[in-house]
Amino acid sequence: MSLDGSDLRKVLGRLRDIERKQVPFASSLALNATGEDIMNSNQDLMKREFDRPTRWTLNAFYLQRSSKANLNISVQRKSAVGRRFYLEVQSDGGGRKKTGIESLFSDRLAYEGNIEAVVPTRGVRKNQYGNVSPAQMQRILSGVKVQRDAARGPMAASSRRGGSSGARYFVPRPGGKLTPGVFERKGRKIKKVLAFTAASPRYRPIFPMEKNGYAVARSVLPDHMRRSLKRALATAR
Repeated sequence: MSLDGSDLRKVLGRLRDIERKQVPFASSLALNATGEDIMNSNQDLMKREFDRPTRWTLNAFYLQRSSKANLNISVQRKSAVGRRFYLEVQSDGGGRKKTGIESLFSDRLAYEGNIEAVVPTRGVRKNQYGNVSPAQMQRILSGVKVQRDAARGPMAASSRRGGSSGARYFVPRPGGKLTPGVFERKGRKIKKVLAFTAASPRYRPIFPMEKNGYAVARSVLPDHMRRSLKRALATAR
């Protein structure tokens, strides 16, 4: 979302000459303060709507500040290389593209079924954010031989030993007693750690970041402008 100097006209009114000279400086201060409020509000919205958002998610936006010569601010998401940014899916709703992990399984695993999504199960250990840790995921990928540096080619259903835990990972053949996904075997115990789904995930819109941003701006900009103009006049030479 973006705001420009025209949004300030309602709060400027009739000004004296000395006040008019300070308007660009005051406007820039007010716009930048408004942008910071929008950034903070976005973080609060994420904490309410998302389940344990990561630090990366909470810091997913940046503020492009204004200056006296350029009375524009812009609150934008940081780019995510190679795929549609997941916060946009949460904002607009609908489907999403495959993640990097899902593409590895889909492209490299010798599996007869269709893999559109890979979902952690209750049986896999998760970190404080409810996600599989990178180290654990790497052991799983290595176990079923679809890690990023693995050579392409036929892949056995059973895996080699993964890490120091003694766990082995395997993907059952479609049509058997085990449901689609990755299973962990420790001794005689078997548990499912990742589930495969043949349907692409679809999301309902729960993060109206643009609507929320404009609502915040309408609420706080007039007060920021009054305070900024007062400050500009107090420091005028």
